[in-house]
Amino acid sequence: MIDEIRKFYRASGRPRRLAALGFALPAASTVLLAWLVFAFPWSPLALNKAQSQLSDGQTSSAMHTLASISRLNPFPSIRARALYQSAVVRTTLVDDPQGAVQDLDHLLDTVSTATELRTEALLLKAALLRDHAERHGVAAGIFEALARRHPGDPRRAEWLMSAALCRENNGQITRALLDRALVAVSQDPLAASAYFEMGRTWLLQDRPAKAYDCFQKAMNANPSTGIRNLTRRGMAAALEHLGWQGVVVAQLDDSESEQDESTRLARDRLLQRSRSHSAR
Repeated sequence: MIDEIRKFYRASGRPRRLAALGFALPAASTVLLAWLVFAFPWSPLALNKAQSQLSDGQTSSAMHTLASISRLNPFPSIRARALYQSAVVRTTLVDDPQGAVQDLDHLLDTVSTATELRTEALLLKAALLRDHAERHGVAAGIFEALARRHPGDPRRAEWLMSAALCRENNGQITRALLDRALVAVSQDPLAASAYFEMGRTWLLQDRPAKAYDCFQKAMNANPSTGIRNLTRRGMAAALEHLGWQGVVVAQLDDSESEQDESTRLARDRLLQRSRSHSAR
């Protein structure tokens, strides 16, 4: 009986089909597992799906995927990355700065320790508050805090200059000067720009002597050509406020080959005024 059953199965080819099915089941399981790993928000590789959707121009679908990952993924680091990516998309593709700030706040609650992602999230939040919400004081505080926490970061001077501009826009002139002074006394390439901005601020505060001193220090800090020309004009304006027209003209005459058109016009105007004053 058993031999007859064996003969029947051999004749019908069922052993081969069963063997093929045996190979097919593991292959199908592998495909299913790969799909689950890629597609579901609790997967470690779920961010790849959002990235693929963004690459295909499916912004709305990508945002839905990122939102699901930020809620359901069991790994805090992946939830934080999803929130950061969502904030970037809201900033660059969706024009939703308020939603981006909310995403970043959730991220900062998720990642409490100092990490590179937390630093980047704070920087993006400060820029959004500055550029879209006009919350210059809060943005300045974030930039200043980052500069204190990361004194060795090569972007520290840039953060302090951003903080100073926010303080100035918020009417906090003294705080702006202090932030720029920290950059000015450093060896950073932005030192000349910091001295120039300090001179400009003092000039606006009707303190020409202090302004001239800062402009002079900017000239000694190896400024770029653009900053050098602006600083020379600032020095001329400070001297003009002090009533030293003759010195002003000499100042504008210095390195005449590097002067731009507006500087040469200022020189001619002041020279004419100086001659008119002498003729009286």
